[in-house]
Amino acid sequence: MRRFRYKALSPDGDVIEGQLLSSDRRGVIERLRDQGAITLSAEEARNTGDRRGMGLSALFPRRKFAPDDLVLLTRELAFLLAGRLPLDAALQRLSGITRKPATRALIERLEESVRAGASFARAIEEEGDVFPPYYAGMVRAGEAGGSLDETIERLAAMLEAGQKLKREVSAAMAYPIMVLGLTVVSLLVLFTYVVPELRPLFTGQQVELPLAAQAVFATAEVVEEFGWLILAGLLVGAGLLRYGLGRSAAGKRADYLILRLPLAGDLVTKLETARFLRTLATLTHNGVTLLSALEMAQGSVSNAAFRQAIPTLRRRLAEGRGLAGPLEESGLFPELATQLLRVGEESGRLEDMLERTATLYDGELRRSLQQIVSLLVPLVTIVLGLLIAGVIGSILSAILSVYELPF
Repeated sequence: MRRFRYKALSPDGDVIEGQLLSSDRRGVIERLRDQGAITLSAEEARNTGDRRGMGLSALFPRRKFAPDDLVLLTRELAFLLAGRLPLDAALQRLSGITRKPATRALIERLEESVRAGASFARAIEEEGDVFPPYYAGMVRAGEAGGSLDETIERLAAMLEAGQKLKREVSAAMAYPIMVLGLTVVSLLVLFTYVVPELRPLFTGQQVELPLAAQAVFATAEVVEEFGWLILAGLLVGAGLLRYGLGRSAAGKRADYLILRLPLAGDLVTKLETARFLRTLATLTHNGVTLLSALEMAQGSVSNAAFRQAIPTLRRRLAEGRGLAGPLEESGLFPELATQLLRVGEESGRLEDMLERTATLYDGELRRSLQQIVSLLVPLVTIVLGLLIAGVIGSILSAILSVYELPF
């Protein structure tokens, strides 16, 4: 679809101007004719002559939106629509109170598309991957049912729940990561400054140092000589690994491998189950058919194993096999989740059971995180403490071996 600027003569004889979305110029003329207007001109809109195109939209091209920004935008739009403002007026008001230039540019593009005659769902789809895949589908269902304000409210609640869960996971892992980081810094200080200062004490001594002390001094020499090169290599390697895992078959195999790990696999399974089922619950509650909801919910999961299983789930559902059975056959979802959904199907309350099961696994994920962190923090502290103690002990053993020499 392309945007066309038009000038036409209304049935009352007034000259009107505006914009319409159409595949070609003929479509614009026909739409205006259906409204009783006579087209005077219809030209494809160019950004070079548009204030928004020359301004914020040109400076901030369409890109993946930060999750927190998307949550805030959706919540503020829900507030404005709840106040019975029309959509175009709500978007205009929202662009006026938004401080971030990139967010303002996005809202202005949405407002422009809506004022040009596009549906809100269509305007969202034109933004590419700025919005999650299920966003436009829910909005379309809300527009069709005349409940756009309720739909945006549900979207805001779902996005907020997802971000809250993400923040809890990050907060739970913050302390172990901090302990690990401080220990690594301590080791670097030892190998970079402390050990090299002690090396002259053993230079020229006619005694063989213990193997542990030799290893410590050899490591210190390598770190002192090639430390920055090693650090740069590790950073580049980590970046290449992350890029490769995200874009290759190796990344998909890694996702399958993670699910088989004792602790991490259980956490990822609960996280993806909660995300997937909550998205399904929100979509179906908003009037989207379960078959379409499965396709939209594919973008809500990040693990490749879960993403690749969803097309099979859709085929099984289209064959009339329901949802719980194919979920169980996939071998990815917890048995309790599939049994609860089976009960929901049999009782005709699948939407409610999807929401309840998602909430259940949100809680299960939080409890699992607390248990793992309660074990991981002392374990990391003890292991890394022993490592530092081993380095210091090796140096002390070298000093004692030198002072025990006969004079």
